[in-house]
Amino acid sequence: MLYWIIGLPAAVYIVICILVYFYQEKMMFYPEKLPANFHYNFSLPFAELNYEPGNDVLINALLFKADHSKGVVFYSHGNAGNLQGWGSVAGEFTSLGFDALIYDYRTFGKSKGKLNEQGLYNDAEYIYNELKKEYSEDQIIVYGRSIGTGIAAHVASRNNPRMLILETPFFSGKDLASHYYPWLPTLLLKYNFRTDLFLPSVKCPVYLFHGTDDEIVYYESSIKLSKLFKKDDKLFTIEGGHHNDLSNFAEYKEKLKEILVK
Repeated sequence: MLYWIIGLPAAVYIVICILVYFYQEKMMFYPEKLPANFHYNFSLPFAELNYEPGNDVLINALLFKADHSKGVVFYSHGNAGNLQGWGSVAGEFTSLGFDALIYDYRTFGKSKGKLNEQGLYNDAEYIYNELKKEYSEDQIIVYGRSIGTGIAAHVASRNNPRMLILETPFFSGKDLASHYYPWLPTLLLKYNFRTDLFLPSVKCPVYLFHGTDDEIVYYESSIKLSKLFKKDDKLFTIEGGHHNDLSNFAEYKEKLKEILVK
């Protein structure tokens, strides 16, 4: 009887931990693949680009062009979908006079390669260096959304872009996991996304957008990140904002325009 009372729950817990470790990518990323011959369709002018940051790695991207461009927004998107869906955000930036480079992570859309945290950083760094061939760094705005905020913060910490914008960011992968799954050993995590460690090394202005009703990345994540701010960094709180609807709020649009069009 004692065995069943203690042993069985312990065995179940161990099995759950093993499953979490080996199926972590499937729990964190929800890519939608696209065939190589898929034709994107958008009302805005764009060019399709392909980058090869490493062996057996292909990163598919879209560059949307603005009239009389003031620079480029380098956009790292969320953890689901592909460029056909994410391309719709480009209008937020082209309408303000900025080109927008949006790319798909490994396994998303037409992109290929094995998912891992360092690989995601390497891909973003490679694309950033390619952008520097066309734009000066003071014309590059690094933008991350949700899971892309950790990637964007890493890029900004290693370079000198004009600014870093993070939408619905988390403090770190460990912090987010501990918040929702306090019973899960954080040693199991393969993806740490230490925005809390990257932010102190970011020399450019930093702007955060976060909704108070975010149901995926809890709002206090940005409060904790704001404690790492430099003097002029800012957190824009969107009252009533959820995880995927900040662009529907007038305040988001106003503040984005305010920081981009100076």
